[in-house]
Formats: sequence, C-alpha cells, structure tokens
Amino acid sequence: MKLIGQLALIGLGASKPRRGAPRLGSFFTLIPPSDDKPEQSKPKRGRSVSERFHARVDKSGGDEACWLWQGSPDPGSGYGRIQNGKKHDMAHRVSWELHVGPIPRGKNVLHGPGCSKLCVNPAHLRCGTQVENMADAKAEKRLGRRLTPSEACAIVTAVRDGLSYVDVATLFSISPQTVFNVSSGRTHAKHTGIKRKSRLPRNSRGKVELELRAAA
Repeated sequence: MKLIGQLALIGLGASKPRRGAPRLGSFFTLIPPSDDKPEQSKPKRGRSVSERFHARVDKSGGDEACWLWQGSPDPGSGYGRIQNGKKHDMAHRVSWELHVGPIPRGKNVLHGPGCSKLCVNPAHLRCGTQVENMADAKAEKRLGRRLTPSEACAIVTAVRDGLSYVDVATLFSISPQTVFNVSSGRTHAKHTGIKRKSRLPRNSRGKVELELRAAA
C-alpha cells in the first residue's frame, strides 16, 4: 500500500509543472501534417549507344569519305570498339544497326574495298557471309599479308617519331598489335635491328596497353 501511495503521489506531482520550469510550447512549435509527398530524385540516365557512337566519329571528310572511329580500338583486330549494353561490340556493326537495321543471322558487316578498319560510314559497309569476307581479304591481299622489310623499318621510324600505334596501323592498313610487335622487336627484328626484350619496362607496358585500348 505504501508503494501504491508513493506512485500516486509521483503521478500527481508529475502532472503539475514545477515553478519556473519551461513549458513545452515555449520550445517547440507544433507543425501540422502536410499532404505533400517529398520529391523523389529522378535516376540519372546515361548516354545512349547512339549518343556515345556519334561522339566518337570523325565525319569531317563529308558523307562520301570514311568516318574514322576515334574511340577505343580492339587490340587484336584493329576494328573500332564500343560498349553496347553489357558487352563490347565492333563499332562498324553498331553503325550498321543504328543507320540500316538489324544484322541478319549468320551475316557479317563487311567493309568496302580499300576501306580502313576504323571506318564506320554505313555507305562503305555491307552485309555478307564469312566466305565473302575471306574472298575480299584475299583480293585485297589482306589475308596472310606480310610486311616488307622497308615497311617494317618505316613502322619503327613512325613510332619513334611519336605517332601512336593506332595512327601507324591506319597508315599501313594493319592492326595496332602488329605495329607493337614490329616496334618492340617481336617480329621483323632481322630487318629493323631491334632486339626483342624478354620483359618491357613497366611504364612502357602501361603505355602500350593504353594506346592499344585507347580508353575513350
């Protein structure tokens, strides 16, 4: 009983504010509830494939000239490369899909005669089979093409003069990887006089990878 009485007295005392004690209303202002919902931030939309594609194409030569790809090249093949969804795709294939339409199943997108691998002008492209692609390569002597000793020496000179692997590859219609192999002595060392090193300096390897990938 004494405990109940003490609790009752505490409850009564708590209901009466002490003299000089601040009142709740002097510190807080009641804010009426609002029906307005907070604005939701809109998710940021990345650039579309079409926007990124056209931002990396040089069309300065006009509609009839080659549209040279200025973005990342594929290190192995030398063709332009672009991120298409969750995968990388060849730039000339993306160009066909953007300007012409879907690529038929079992078909490849082929370049016209004498066209650079970096060209993405749809007027210079066509759909064809792999057999046609190999026939074109044989007719243009791109299949199994071997560099002459004078061409190998010219490639080394161009690289030493400061041209990038991609630029030299475009001049000689070869892949950037071939330019790297010649300039590093991996191939044609007998004619260029470059001794192949078993391991390149770290900074040189990084420069090679950056130039071959040409991060856009």
